[in-house]
Amino acid sequence: MRIADLFKRIRDAHLAMVEALGSSLSPEGLLDLVMKMLKNVLGLKGCGIVVTNGGGLKCESFVGVKKRTIEKEKFHSEGRLFDYQIGRDMKAVLYLTRKTLSKQEVRLVNEVVLRLGPALRKAIEGERQRRRLSSLEREVRTRFGRANIVGKSEPMRRLFVLLEKIIPTNLPVLIVGETGTGKELIAKALHYEGPRSSEPFVPVNCAALPESLLESELFGYERGAFTGATDAKPGLFEVANKGTLFLDEIGSLPLQLQAKLLRVLETKEVWRLGATRPRRVDVRIIAASNQSLTELVVANQFRADLYYRLNIVTINLPPLRERKEDIPLLVEHFLAQFSKEFGDPEPKSISPQAIKVLLSYDYPGNVRELRNIVLRAYAVSGKRIEAGNIEFPSPGIAIQSGGILPLKELERQAIITALSRTEGNVKAAAKILGISRATLYRKCRRLNIEIPYRSR
Repeated sequence: MRIADLFKRIRDAHLAMVEALGSSLSPEGLLDLVMKMLKNVLGLKGCGIVVTNGGGLKCESFVGVKKRTIEKEKFHSEGRLFDYQIGRDMKAVLYLTRKTLSKQEVRLVNEVVLRLGPALRKAIEGERQRRRLSSLEREVRTRFGRANIVGKSEPMRRLFVLLEKIIPTNLPVLIVGETGTGKELIAKALHYEGPRSSEPFVPVNCAALPESLLESELFGYERGAFTGATDAKPGLFEVANKGTLFLDEIGSLPLQLQAKLLRVLETKEVWRLGATRPRRVDVRIIAASNQSLTELVVANQFRADLYYRLNIVTINLPPLRERKEDIPLLVEHFLAQFSKEFGDPEPKSISPQAIKVLLSYDYPGNVRELRNIVLRAYAVSGKRIEAGNIEFPSPGIAIQSGGILPLKELERQAIITALSRTEGNVKAAAKILGISRATLYRKCRRLNIEIPYRSR
């Protein structure tokens, strides 16, 4: 075989390899590959390349030779330099430790370096995408990690100890707590700090969808499975494969779907509607409920076998009224969040009187309700949130997870709201409520309501 043909084959093979690997290598990794190839093919002691562009990019690779050696005068008498324009915006300087090259060698060098431009642009774009993905992953872990679960009360300390133990596992978890206690926040922390963090987190609210739609959403369907199924669609189990499926309000799942869910958990296989064969899935299940599943089991509204399958690890989230010492910490956390959302240079402060007002309320909507109250106060206040900026929801529409509040609690919330709106002015609060000052004082004592600060 002629030397020229041999060089052509070597050149074509290496060019194909460089172009194929461009997007999977870093820019420096790609240049290293090319320099090693030239060194070996040409039998050089060493070589190096420096690539720059008008945007400040500089990437380089040196194989078998140090950069400082090239800058010595002796190199210019023994080595050879090539200047290239590789595309509209990129320049390359190539250093070889041998001055004399044959025509075939020069042609090989020229074609390899000139064809480097497109592959290098792919490598630069691939590196940019990888860095962006890494940045987004860090942001997601920061946003949904344990740092956003705020509290130092005894129930929260026990929660943190439990999370530390179960986050590294793939065990199914059942989260139980009233509406607004942060069940999805816990589920996201379990996922994004756990072994499946790089895979999908797929939430679904079982109470928000009708039974017929929920079945197709969870398990998917094949083309022609029912009227309107013109294309096949994977279910959420398939979408969450290798990741986590968060089943919120699982107590609302119909009994028929509970049986299908149990089968998926036992066999790790899912059957699409209209399918003739199952599909393997590997999914971690995190379920949540604001109802007592044991009571639903007793009432034959929830399958006992599914409950035992889900109840390997249970996290009970305390309502906010049982951990009021965490309210100042939560408020501080929310103020830091809101300052970023509003573009403020630093978070607003909050007066001690405003904190007292916030501590006086029982929050049937739990942490979510506290956040909304603080958000409103942040929006309407000046540089500092005062007690007068705090406004609680109308007691007439206060709802607990189990239903309407008792009359005694409604009365309590009405008094707290009136005192808050009048900044502790008992006379004005009594006027709003349509009772005398003496009656208001008596009710405050009976209902254990602390007046935020001295009345006027």
